[in-house]
Amino acid sequence: IDGFLKELEERLGYRFRDPANLNAALIHSSAAETAGARPSERLEFLGDAVLGLVFSDLLMARYPECDEGRLSRFRAALVKTSSFAAKARELRLNEYLMLGRGEERTGGREKSSILAATYEAVMGAIFAESGYEPVKAAVSQHFGEAIDRVGPLATIDPKTELQERLQRTHRTTPAY
Repeated sequence: IDGFLKELEERLGYRFRDPANLNAALIHSSAAETAGARPSERLEFLGDAVLGLVFSDLLMARYPECDEGRLSRFRAALVKTSSFAAKARELRLNEYLMLGRGEERTGGREKSSILAATYEAVMGAIFAESGYEPVKAAVSQHFGEAIDRVGPLATIDPKTELQERLQRTHRTTPAY
């Protein structure tokens, strides 16, 4: 099993000092032995918060010319279930995930919500073990290209664009 986890650590771009931290992130609540505090859910909670901060930090560095409104749109385009689930699939986290029988039978290994939560839990485990910088390095490795592409691709919807132009040029908001 050591070689199995080393392969995952290589894909993650982080080597755990204590493999129990990674294992805790990979045990879905359906496979947890107790009904109390579930380590993966706690790590997911932590990872969710850390990922929001890391993406904000990376976006501010990549797009220094953008205001907070645009940066928020960029972050929203990146920090979402579908992005994290896709990254979990790419990293093959689903192969390492420990699920209860019910989730296993109903295809839990491919459910976007479970995969996204697992990615968040793994990032939470890295943060809990080593702090901010290793998470930032891993996310930068995992999402660097997406962060570079989000600026040109994250377009404003036409209604918002119209409102912003009218406010800029006429100092008024349109009435609908």
